[in-house]
Amino acid sequence: QAGRNPFSPVKDLPILGFFGALSAVLAFLALKQLTICDCLVLTVFDNVLAAAVASLLMGKLRRKRHFRAIKVYTMMCVLVVLYFLGDQGLSNMSMSFPLNEAHILWIASRFFLVTRSIYVKWKYATFHHTKEPSHPPENLLLFYANSRPMLHRFRGFPSPMLSVLDCVFDSGLRDVELHGMGPLGTEDLYNLTEFTYLLPVASLASWLLEDRALSQGLLPQTGTAASTALTLALDAAAVSAAEGAATVQVSGGPQEVRESAGSLDMLVAIALVTIFCISKLLTPMAMSRAMFDRASPIHVWKYQPLMVAAPAFFYDVLSLNSYISKYQICILLLLAAMNAVYRADMWNAFKRKYLLLQTQDLHYQAPSTVRQLQRKTLLQFLEKTSTDDYANMLLETSIGHGTNIRELARDMSVSVWDPSPSSTAAWKLAFSLVTKSLRRQKLLRKQKMDT
Repeated sequence: QAGRNPFSPVKDLPILGFFGALSAVLAFLALKQLTICDCLVLTVFDNVLAAAVASLLMGKLRRKRHFRAIKVYTMMCVLVVLYFLGDQGLSNMSMSFPLNEAHILWIASRFFLVTRSIYVKWKYATFHHTKEPSHPPENLLLFYANSRPMLHRFRGFPSPMLSVLDCVFDSGLRDVELHGMGPLGTEDLYNLTEFTYLLPVASLASWLLEDRALSQGLLPQTGTAASTALTLALDAAAVSAAEGAATVQVSGGPQEVRESAGSLDMLVAIALVTIFCISKLLTPMAMSRAMFDRASPIHVWKYQPLMVAAPAFFYDVLSLNSYISKYQICILLLLAAMNAVYRADMWNAFKRKYLLLQTQDLHYQAPSTVRQLQRKTLLQFLEKTSTDDYANMLLETSIGHGTNIRELARDMSVSVWDPSPSSTAAWKLAFSLVTKSLRRQKLLRKQKMDT
């Protein structure tokens, strides 16, 4: 189906565009009452949301993989609740629900991002009629396949790109990012969805939700339209002095107070708006490079979100957020460590499955390399060592045609069958004679046809 677009311009592209625009609007509404650390803590729910949506759309294998991690998801939710309960102690903890409207808006924003990404994956998989390769057994049945195993989900791409696409679709490490089937496809998908629908949706939301502040535009509110805190204090002091009172008394109902913004505040606001616009403009190119560039290999994806969030966390704790407690910082660090372990487990599961498929393919294409001794040794390495150690052993076995395992077994005083030198020489001589005879017959047939 080359040359066809899997996304309908009437149904699919508007849905993706509205999901991205609505996510941005909800995120900005929530940011008015949240700190950076609060946003980082709530972003942990991306794993739970991705597990729920991917289990519905991406098939049985993804559902099983996420079901095995249900204890991790439960522990993440418990830590999030403990973070928002604060540093009160068990005896003074409030029994009310710890999440307010801003927290729900942020979670809803992340839900739309996750749903958009997994919907794109499901649409591509349905359009190309592909399915995830099945997980091979981790016992002797691994070496009893009747046909060559399916190594990759897609076809028609170079081998490195096939591995990247497998990791994007099946590992669970890229369930939030919007992407295409390559760098150019990713940029085009952003231009056709988010860039097309973000401006009208954001404008309509601003007109409906921010009608009182629309006259100020993007600049901070100043004290020209209402009383400022300084003028109210001076007026109260003047009235009290005129009445001869010893203390300042303020009468009347509550009044709207707006702090005056100086030139530095205006400059900071303009700089922040400019940086935000540039970041949104560079988002398609940055996402395509982060997923499909050679400087971003798939084995570094497991810790990439944590490295991106670390500078924002330290800046908020050290400079902006003066209300966060040590207890909340400890909970946040525990959440980061648990998220790192969870993503590392997802990567190891994906890599382990790929290595098992490679083992099956090696046995199918070169059965003499994986004989009985090699099979038992590889299964022992798979059971008792790490995934990386098994990968190194599989690579050495394929390069040495199984001779490395023979030497390893000999060092461990295991009986290894080696052919005698005379039989080896006899087989080589027989092969040489047969080859020469075939060449002579071919030459005679060619001469006969020429004459």
